[in-house]
Amino acid sequence: MKVYVSVDIEGIAGIAHWDEALHDGPDYPAFRTLMTNEAIAACEGAANAGADEIYVRDAHETARNLEIARLPSGVRVIRGWSGHPYKMIQELDDSFDALVMVGWHGPAADGGNPLSHTMTGTYANITLNGAPLSEFGINALLAATHKVPVVFLSGDAAMCAQAQAVNPEMGVVETKYGHGASVISITPAESCTRIRTGVEAALRTDFGGHALPASDHYVMELRFNHHELAYKRSFYPGADLIADDTIRIEADTIFEISRALVFM
Repeated sequence: MKVYVSVDIEGIAGIAHWDEALHDGPDYPAFRTLMTNEAIAACEGAANAGADEIYVRDAHETARNLEIARLPSGVRVIRGWSGHPYKMIQELDDSFDALVMVGWHGPAADGGNPLSHTMTGTYANITLNGAPLSEFGINALLAATHKVPVVFLSGDAAMCAQAQAVNPEMGVVETKYGHGASVISITPAESCTRIRTGVEAALRTDFGGHALPASDHYVMELRFNHHELAYKRSFYPGADLIADDTIRIEADTIFEISRALVFM
């Protein structure tokens, strides 16, 4: 069994402020360690379930956050941004059996996490076919083109609920929920225990049919924080400026949508 583990930071237990999430923040080092702990727990759960190949994607900000010397022997680590549209699941292909997401968070404009966003802080809101687009959403659809299901996700309660609405069979661990700029969280130690157990349980189920079905057509609308950014990005091939601060892009494949996001 070959398992891909993609790790973000904004959905790990306890984190509540950008000072804790960004590499130049004063509190970042401690939360980098907590992010690494949750990644290790996921790897241990996958190994306990029988995974003999585990790839870990450092998928936050610089993509150079995890304390890689602490990761289990045999794990392969993907660091840095290549520029490929797969970004948070770079190198994922048909050879993988399952995708695990650790530390993930809600989409832009979602109140379930003070750190909610989609891809970057550039967007006030993104929708795909009329529904809010999260990082989970775009990456789950990309993985599905390789018939790889997301079998487990940990992160804020709102993101877990959104993921299970898409696939009720997915394993989840709710690390926290947000009220305004605050969070109510389980402890980091409890989060690691639940992630380890949850990943193992998810990978021991029959998850072969969990991959998401593709749509025939996609319509993405991006509302920017600043109208001048929308104007500039509207010159991307196929993009239409539909409001001073909003562009629309239509495509027949999710890869085309993901490729457009690289240039947005």
